[in-house]
Amino acid sequence: MQTESRATFWTCCVRGHESTQDAWRAGSSEDAALVRRPRRSPGWYNQRIGRFHSRSNVLTTKPTADEASDIKERDIAVLVLLMIVTCGLYWFYLCFAWTKEINGLAGRVKYQPWVVLLVNIVTCGLAGLVFECLFAFDIAQEAGSRGVPQRMENLGVWVIVCNCAATLLSLTAYGVVIAIPLGILASALVQVELNKLAATKLESSP
Repeated sequence: MQTESRATFWTCCVRGHESTQDAWRAGSSEDAALVRRPRRSPGWYNQRIGRFHSRSNVLTTKPTADEASDIKERDIAVLVLLMIVTCGLYWFYLCFAWTKEINGLAGRVKYQPWVVLLVNIVTCGLAGLVFECLFAFDIAQEAGSRGVPQRMENLGVWVIVCNCAATLLSLTAYGVVIAIPLGILASALVQVELNKLAATKLESSP
């Protein structure tokens, strides 16, 4: 009796295992049928590739004259004098001009000049301080890639320190006296490095 019961038990186990495998195979085939996608035609892939190339061309389109310009070498003493005489209004124009020059260095529209000017005016110069820091990092990177001699590698850090200190000091009445020279110093540092890039570009040109 024990032998027959054991044989019956193992027979049930084997049948159960076989039924489980059959069920798993059936389920796998059903899942594969659901996952299987219709075959794409060659025209569909060509269309997708064309869209990708069109988007790439938009990103790499050469900027226009209104969006980019060559680097202009400016006298630092005149720059400081204009910022003092115009009570900082010249700095708004300077940020606008820097935007076009950075685009010219990058060879693409990295910043929209009129957007930068508008946001700078609306925020009363706060956004301009941020853009000035971004410009400093872009200039330092471009100077490093071109191997400009005697370049300031930590230009972005110095501009951030000067602008942050000037902003905090301007919150107090006596701190404005120190804040104004610090803000002018940050802009002067940016222009000094741009002058170096301009000189290097003139030397490399035939």
